[in-house]
Parts: sequence; C-alpha cells; structure tokens
Amino acid sequence: MEENIKEIVNACLEDENLLEVIKIIASMNREEKDLFRKKVNKYFFSKSSPNDVMAYKFYQFVLLDDNAEKVLNEVMKVERK
Repeated sequence: MEENIKEIVNACLEDENLLEVIKIIASMNREEKDLFRKKVNKYFFSKSSPNDVMAYKFYQFVLLDDNAEKVLNEVMKVERK
C-alpha cells in the first residue's frame, strides 16, 4: 500500500489535474466516498482496456479508507520542501 501512495504522490506532482481529483476525494465524507465508489464500479463494470483497469484500480485505492488524505498529505510535504 505504501508503494501505491508514493506512486500516486509522484504522479500528482507531475499532473495538476490528478492532484485536483485527489483533493476532491480527500474532501469527501464517508457517505460521499461510498456513493462515488458505487458510480466508479458501475462505470468500469464493462471496461477492460489496460487504461480502464489502471483507472479502476486507482479509484478503488484512493476511495479506500483515508488513502486520498494520505496522498494529499505527502504531496503537501514534498511541495513545502
């Protein structure tokens, strides 16, 4: 899991749009995350391309527990240096 966070942090440092997605997810409460997770599952249900699978795994990871918040905290630490 720690490796996933590092990978996403590095991607966020290179891609402002991805960072915005993380910020939005990090600001969601549990109910909002659960609802969004259901929408993600529904959207990706019939998708099978490598990019779709990667995006699905990304969303599943950042919506789990407080992973988005952990990513955002790590990004902030790097940006402060």
